[in-house]
Amino acid sequence: MTDAIDTSALATKVFDAVKPAIGAYGTGALVRDEQANAPHAVELGREILQEIYWRDKNVPPLESAVNDFAAGSQDEDAAAGLRLEIKKVLASDAALAADIAKMVGGSS
Repeated sequence: MTDAIDTSALATKVFDAVKPAIGAYGTGALVRDEQANAPHAVELGREILQEIYWRDKNVPPLESAVNDFAAGSQDEDAAAGLRLEIKKVLASDAALAADIAKMVGGSS
């Protein structure tokens, strides 16, 4: 028996979680080291984004989507593009999706 993960719903949760990190660090959120004085939401978003980034097999589309979103975070097209790239990565790697689901699921 397998627990199917709804990658669309998970991608939306991930997008919501990584927005603060991209807002704070821009594209640097992909590679920036942990900052002890950063707000929890920013650090959690950075951790999630980096977990996806470092485990993704095809990073250029994700990098491009993060760049587009960082350049115009009020742009709904850039937001949709980033959500789509996150969804593609999660759909292509069930183990990563499960790990990320735990990260965005909060403390349980």
